[in-house]
Amino acid sequence: MDGEALRAAGVPVKEEGWRTRTQAAGGDVDGGAVSLGLWIWAIAAAWAGTAIIFDTPVGINWSIWVAILSGGLVWSATRRGRRIDPVAGWAIGLAVVVSWGAAVTDNELFQGLIICACGALLATAARVAARVPGKRMGIAQMLGAPAVTSVYSILETGRRAMDGVNVVAGGRSRAVVRGLAIAAPVAAVFALMLAGADPVLARLRDLGGQWIASLMLGATPAVFGSLGVVILGTFGMALRGHRDGETHLAFEGVPAWSIGQAERTIVIASVAIVFGLFLALQPAYLFGDLNAHRISGVSYADYARRGFGELTVAATASAVLILVLDRHTRREANPGQTAWAVTWGYWCPLLLIGEVLVVLVSAWHRVSLYEAFYGYTMLRVYVQACIVGVAIALVLLASELAGFEGDFDGRRVGRRVAVVAAVFLMAFSFANPERWVVARNVDRYRATGKLDMAYLADLSVNGAPAVVAALSELPASCGDVVRNRYRALYQRPRGDGVNAPAPWFEWNLRRRRGLEAVRTVMGARGESQPGGACG
Repeated sequence: MDGEALRAAGVPVKEEGWRTRTQAAGGDVDGGAVSLGLWIWAIAAAWAGTAIIFDTPVGINWSIWVAILSGGLVWSATRRGRRIDPVAGWAIGLAVVVSWGAAVTDNELFQGLIICACGALLATAARVAARVPGKRMGIAQMLGAPAVTSVYSILETGRRAMDGVNVVAGGRSRAVVRGLAIAAPVAAVFALMLAGADPVLARLRDLGGQWIASLMLGATPAVFGSLGVVILGTFGMALRGHRDGETHLAFEGVPAWSIGQAERTIVIASVAIVFGLFLALQPAYLFGDLNAHRISGVSYADYARRGFGELTVAATASAVLILVLDRHTRREANPGQTAWAVTWGYWCPLLLIGEVLVVLVSAWHRVSLYEAFYGYTMLRVYVQACIVGVAIALVLLASELAGFEGDFDGRRVGRRVAVVAAVFLMAFSFANPERWVVARNVDRYRATGKLDMAYLADLSVNGAPAVVAALSELPASCGDVVRNRYRALYQRPRGDGVNAPAPWFEWNLRRRRGLEAVRTVMGARGESQPGGACG
């Protein structure tokens, strides 16, 4: 209905430039200036993503692009005097801080995790800005947010495109313009299907394909278009707010099966008994009584290597079990439930968490012994970080089970665990654990004379400065190992790859420092100590 028809129907309308905005109940069509700002933000973000992100190494470009996306989300979510939901606010803030790790670390694993984390956090913020209550966002919803947001963003972009068609039509013959916009792609699909049956149509199809390919000039326009569609739709959802169907979440809905409080207590109690028996029967095996190893025939090395992976997995599974049971447990009151049953229902999960924490301490102890025996690697550092992270998650879960903040809320635990995971990712990105691994292995070499120089040379350029600095006190053969490995990794057939110029938006702190160290060791013999074996 146009403005005159709305006035005739008794609906108040307000003219806003080149748009007519209804003030009917539930109407939230944007004004012209706001819609123009939305398109500017989306086009700028898509252009920036195409220009500095597409087909380029990870560096400060990702930090800049995440900042642009975050600014667009904040702008969209705060229109019409709305206040941004706290969950959306901390998700955007975490994404910005985490993204700066991409400008610091050159470790491909961390860079990939940073990109995934920023995507999940920004998608979560977009869902909450679209009027999904923040308290309904848990780990599962946050992990599913990128896929859900992408689908809704495409639908929202289509809606915005139809709004643009209406603007071009000037409020006249909207049905005709909308019909033509829908009919054009449908007719094109049928024309392509029939083209194979007629040589003239086939020739026209081939010419049209060549013309489109000449316009595309490769993949860059396709990337720009795809980013533009997703970004425009995402910002549009945040700007529009709640619409039909947009409150649906991934992994949401009534569970297909449920159990009662008694069944939940029995399941948790049985697992607690298993952990309790394990702890009671094997205290020496858990914490390293060397006399017990000799009696049982288990060597010190085998003891250090055995079990920490299984213990960590079992600890993680116990936390997941408690959360899954909470999701599928009925909450109705049971007048016949005894005080004994209520007490056990409260204490069994806490007892299980306490036992699991002891198991995690044993797993940490094993990894530490393994490092002392075989040396330090990034994988072993990752395992230790995982153990600490699971322990923190269990403490948060225990706090929730204890009822310090009211009724148990598994999604609140999930959001807090997500924050902990983001903090760990920031710590690994900014603190450079590879330098720490190099330093610990060099210390171990001083004490034992053992060193796996080939492994240290295979670390990313994050660790290159520490490796090069250590060569002055290592045998000359270690310098040869590092030099040969760096030449294989960084020297290209047509010139020295480490000296290749890079655009400003590819700047990365550790990549720059690491490549400087690589150039140093490749260009000179260095000051390695003569003689001796490297290893």
